[in-house]
Amino acid sequence: MGAGRGLPRDTDLAGGPARGRQHIAPPFPLARTIKEATARAGLRADRLEIELTEGAVMEDPASAAEVLHRLKALGVRVAIDDFGTGYSSLGYLKRFPIDRFKIDQSFIQEVTTDGDAAAITTAVIALAHSLKMKVTAEGVETADQFAALKAQGCDEAQGYYFGEGRETMGGATWSRNASGLVGAVAQ
Repeated sequence: MGAGRGLPRDTDLAGGPARGRQHIAPPFPLARTIKEATARAGLRADRLEIELTEGAVMEDPASAAEVLHRLKALGVRVAIDDFGTGYSSLGYLKRFPIDRFKIDQSFIQEVTTDGDAAAITTAVIALAHSLKMKVTAEGVETADQFAALKAQGCDEAQGYYFGEGRETMGGATWSRNASGLVGAVAQ
């Protein structure tokens, strides 16, 4: 990865979702912007995972599919953030080259207290795994939530249960997740 940038070579960067409205379809040149930025920074695109909200992807599914395929051609990994809160059609899942679902914290908060929330997380995890995707649970705050997610086969978890993020290196937040990986999230 970025030699001279203070990051270990095996560190992945995960760009969190931009706050406010996201646009991934033209005229916003996301794939070109990422290609140019990684080249300027001396970073390998295959070490980058970007998170796009379900709503941003579903705003214009045809254009989003084109942009996502361009990102995949660069080697960029794609995660769908806040999965389960938008209006996506399951039919689109086979058209989008997605590497990871991030289950919204609204489901995780109730995973141990609401049978329906537990059933939804179980179903999303099973669906993602059957499509060869990884799953990250967002907003894990208790040991019980973490245990339930582990039992359901969730790949990774994020949240205050693992500690708060720490600001370092010019605004990047470093945090540890359940897989033991440490990642940087650009602010």
